[in-house]
Amino acid sequence: MGRAAAGDWLSVEAEHEGRPLLIRARSFAERVPADPSLQMLMVMERAYAVSDGVALPGPADTEILEWLQRELFEEGEALGLLMLVLVETGAGRVRYYAYVRDPDAVMARIDEVCGPEFEIDLAADEDPYWNIYTQIVEGLT
Repeated sequence: MGRAAAGDWLSVEAEHEGRPLLIRARSFAERVPADPSLQMLMVMERAYAVSDGVALPGPADTEILEWLQRELFEEGEALGLLMLVLVETGAGRVRYYAYVRDPDAVMARIDEVCGPEFEIDLAADEDPYWNIYTQIVEGLT
């Protein structure tokens, strides 16, 4: 994949267990973006109901996921809390990969935007050189 300016996205359709898996990955001009404070990779996973053999989100789930992307990720980026770099959709789940300054601040933002009852699985790990993101993106090409 050729690197482009931040904000450009690569879209790939893959297959997982015989079902489509849609992957969107952000591309950058540099290997690792210039902001050194984004050293933690946070993976957020949201399940959705599967009603057919394709296992992609239906209209109601798509609306919720679009709202989540706008309110959590786009607003979170505007606030400087995170940078969304990869989204995998398929097989009854959406997995968001974001580099964050502070996982606690992102969890507080999730509670603020979505409410404490909102179901989303969270995991975070240090990845200051964005190796996990790089490995995934290189595997797409």
